[in-house]
Amino acid sequence: MMSAFPIVISFDKKYVIPALITIKSILNTCSDTSKIEFFVLYKHLDKTLIQLVERVVFSFGSVISFIDCSSFLEKQRFSNNENRPLETYFPLFIPTLFKDFSRVLSIDVDVLVRDDILKIIQELPSDKKIGGVRCMIRNYRKYDDYGDFNKFSRNMLGLADPCRYINSGLVLFNMDIITESDSSYCIECINKKWPFYDESILNHVFRDSLYNFEQCWNFYAEYVDTNHLDFELNIQQQVKEAQDNASIFHFVADTKPWDHPDPETTSKYRLEYRELVASVKEEIRQSLPKVICGFMWSKIDKA
Repeated sequence: MMSAFPIVISFDKKYVIPALITIKSILNTCSDTSKIEFFVLYKHLDKTLIQLVERVVFSFGSVISFIDCSSFLEKQRFSNNENRPLETYFPLFIPTLFKDFSRVLSIDVDVLVRDDILKIIQELPSDKKIGGVRCMIRNYRKYDDYGDFNKFSRNMLGLADPCRYINSGLVLFNMDIITESDSSYCIECINKKWPFYDESILNHVFRDSLYNFEQCWNFYAEYVDTNHLDFELNIQQQVKEAQDNASIFHFVADTKPWDHPDPETTSKYRLEYRELVASVKEEIRQSLPKVICGFMWSKIDKA
């Protein structure tokens, strides 16, 4: 097995800047950046855009590789009849594409990472196939069983306890014990057309080998001011602690800072994110001319 720890993301052109912000936040808080490397699973990304991201991530002190999933999709004869975003399924390809690694982390690009990501690698038990954080929506008691989710989880996904259902914003794969059968089944289940895309499938395939990290590792922005007593009893204290010090702050659904700007905000999470925005945009300004013009960008000054 390779010793490096891959962090896998997926994005299209629209999410390039949020992706770089997430990467920057990971590197800023990682205790040993030499132990991690980034991979992008994609279908449609311009070559110039890829070169820009490579240069910016290199300037951050890390490396990033791109895996074009187009041929993989064709090989698997994947049918996307409902026009769902293909990127929502890409985490399901990780068990197949990353067999040479021991642990692989899949993470969304709408998150702010505030703690050392290497911690959760060591926390995942060796006998559990994947680790993730309980979905806060499914554990918010005021929603009750909204949309018959509990019924769906038990009857379709096979989860004995729907409250343990994990959000796919952060998923750690233990490749040492994930089988070929698991890998194939992840892809096979795509054709079931279940709601919640890859999330439902991962919970179903690995339902008997799930590990729950504490809520701080995937805390939803929408609940930062919610009474922690409104959640299921066994996570109330975790929610309370995460509200003050989230390890990963997740801008889910309608909480995206770029869709809902707040110039007057005093939220430390939003302010931290804003600082990263400025840093990433400045690095893009510095890198883009070199990507477009090549070595001549610097040489022409001497003419």
